[in-house]
Amino acid sequence: MASNLKNAHDFRIDNSNFTNVTNVTNVNPSADPLSKLEARVAAGAIHDSAERCDAPKCYPETRVAVQANLYRWIVDGDGEVEQPKKIKWVTGPAGTGKTAVMGSLADRCAEDGVLGATFFFASWSASIGRRRKTAFVTTIAHQLAQHREDLKTAISAAMEKNPGVLEKKLHVQMETLVLAPLREVVRQSEGPELRGAIIVDGLDECEAEQYHDTKITGPRATATRTNAQDQLEILQVLQTASLDPDFPFRILIASRPERVFREFFDPEVNPTFAQKLDLNVEHNANADITLFLEAQFDLIRRRFNFPQSWPPPGTIQTLVENASGQFIYAATVIRLFDTCHREPPKALLDAILKAKATQKTSSNPLEQLDALYMRILESSPDPPLSVRWICAITRLGEPAFHINMLLQTDPESNEAEHLLGTLHSLIQIPPHSDQTTTRYGFYHKSLLDFLEDPGRCGKLYVEERERRVFIWDGFVRVCARKAGVGVIRISGPDALKEVWGRMAKPYSGSPSSTNGKLRGPTPWKLQRCRIVHPESGETIDDGLIVCFKGPKSFTSEDVVELHVHSGRAVISAALSALSKLPTFRPAEPGEFTRRAYLNGRLDLTQVEGLKDLIDAETEGQRKVAVRAAEGVTKQKFDQLRAGIISALAKVEALIDFGEGEEIEEGVYEDAKSKVQKVLDTIQGYLNDHRMGELLRSGIRLALFEPPNAGKSSLLNFLVQREAAIVTAIPGTTRDILELSLDIGGLPVIIADTAGLLWRVQISQFACPLHRKLYNCSSAATTQAQQRRLAGKV
Repeated sequence: MASNLKNAHDFRIDNSNFTNVTNVTNVNPSADPLSKLEARVAAGAIHDSAERCDAPKCYPETRVAVQANLYRWIVDGDGEVEQPKKIKWVTGPAGTGKTAVMGSLADRCAEDGVLGATFFFASWSASIGRRRKTAFVTTIAHQLAQHREDLKTAISAAMEKNPGVLEKKLHVQMETLVLAPLREVVRQSEGPELRGAIIVDGLDECEAEQYHDTKITGPRATATRTNAQDQLEILQVLQTASLDPDFPFRILIASRPERVFREFFDPEVNPTFAQKLDLNVEHNANADITLFLEAQFDLIRRRFNFPQSWPPPGTIQTLVENASGQFIYAATVIRLFDTCHREPPKALLDAILKAKATQKTSSNPLEQLDALYMRILESSPDPPLSVRWICAITRLGEPAFHINMLLQTDPESNEAEHLLGTLHSLIQIPPHSDQTTTRYGFYHKSLLDFLEDPGRCGKLYVEERERRVFIWDGFVRVCARKAGVGVIRISGPDALKEVWGRMAKPYSGSPSSTNGKLRGPTPWKLQRCRIVHPESGETIDDGLIVCFKGPKSFTSEDVVELHVHSGRAVISAALSALSKLPTFRPAEPGEFTRRAYLNGRLDLTQVEGLKDLIDAETEGQRKVAVRAAEGVTKQKFDQLRAGIISALAKVEALIDFGEGEEIEEGVYEDAKSKVQKVLDTIQGYLNDHRMGELLRSGIRLALFEPPNAGKSSLLNFLVQREAAIVTAIPGTTRDILELSLDIGGLPVIIADTAGLLWRVQISQFACPLHRKLYNCSSAATTQAQQRRLAGKV
């Protein structure tokens, strides 16, 4: 079966959900070359991208010397003339502010017109383009194309001449898309001299790109690529570029001092690099941290109307000493005050100052940061359980709603808020209305490093086996929740032989038995049996078994299903028994759907339809999802493809045999008519006013008017119940109240906001509460595209 995404890469199917992770827009095959290049860009990795709107930046008047040092190197170099050293390594342990320095430096270079390109890697990003090397060179090349018009022309010509370069390795991409165009421009241009910086941050967070199935074992197994291998490949590509005499840019690379970087930038091995800059050694950050803390505590003092004597003398000096040059320590301390911690600010500050390091090793600059992390985590009602949640969040990478449903022991409880409510200074917890699509996030990777090191987190350390058991228990709990029957599905070449032969036993006198064994399986027919442990023979449950013989199964492989009672102990015992069978393992999220796709049972449109069907909450969503899962969308694409192929065949026949051959008249006109019909059909799909997106994601509406305009009354009328409190007192609604409705098959989320005084400027609000309400209501209104629906009721 033909694939809809021939030569596609960088995608995965999670929980029956096809997720395109290249973070790019669809491009017309006939678009200009730069549009094709743009389709491979990791937009979130660029310094001023929307994804980096909350990225750390240097606080005003801090890190001045560091930035001046780097900026001077970019503009003037080290004074070398004959053999300029064009690569400089900026390093330092986690928390020293590397990303903040690089972000602020990128902004300054952009303002001064000396910024060539940037790429900010981030292992926590939802965009795979920021986590892997695939889009690195293309993102750099696309930014350089915007740097100057003649360079844009040269890169566009290179793309047009080498359309297959996007599938080549990084060295070839760098040569074709960057170095060759630069040589052409540098040697022919009569304009101003090219110069500037290419800034690469967080390269140590680049994850390995796997080109083979890492689960295959035996002689055909291929070695798994490591993160260090891909990081080294990028370093070598950048070094090759810097050694080209026509390469005019300076390259700044920021990373932690991991082994691959220490060995690569060793001056005895590679003397072609500029002297490295170690933020933890060569620049004393104490003055900058002091300035930052003084400014932030001044804001806190005014916010809570504390006297000028707060914080007590010596407080800031103590915090600076505790920071040991780690900006992340100071930032985390301030974030504690900004996240509505349950303790009063004065008591919270006293507790921070009294926190003791877990280790008394003066050579460890992270011991005070570790003590702060320990103190925050222990503020949770159940610190060990909170840490298990954090480990599961990092492992699963799913939206917050899915995480909560999996890990909460009671689906109706608010266990997530109970456990994580005091950890807002460490964890980015999405608002309740966005949790179905937004993931939990972490402010800094150093927290995860802390939890991975038993020497640092001590009694809070969770071993790998405990993490897997915790997640597995969640799956078992979900399977056993609110159901009478649990279905366990096994797919693979040994499913019939092992499960049917060793775990399914007949009852004595059963007509389905032969010599004490369950009679050979009849596909698609349920049979009652005793489900037993494969080693001890102990009966686990009285259940049903059915087989689906490949390729006529969901995965196109042999599939066996066990239908058992859904009690937690029964399912847990059955899963434990299956784990004793050789070659058996728990399926990964969405693995059955992935196998169905890889074996040709489903195409990607059907996978997406299946995902939408699982997520459907309204009748309209269900109807559209069913049509997609049945292959209606696939048929539409197949028809378009058939029309294109037919027109292409006619045109090629006319080109090949038009002269001297008998070709019937009207072939070209017929081909042109077919192409026009295809274009009209595509345009019709594009002109549907985003109905598909609205049906899938829903419509967000905000009731937004002055106090006592009747917003809450209108909300109650729409939902047909007393959802919002209604009184004659202005300002009754203080928080945003969101409710979901099914209107004509469309999911609609209505937000009732606090009433606003339209003619009062925000600066005139003397009360901090009023300012907070104004900001919350404005945010809700912006999200709802500022639809003013409230009025007199």
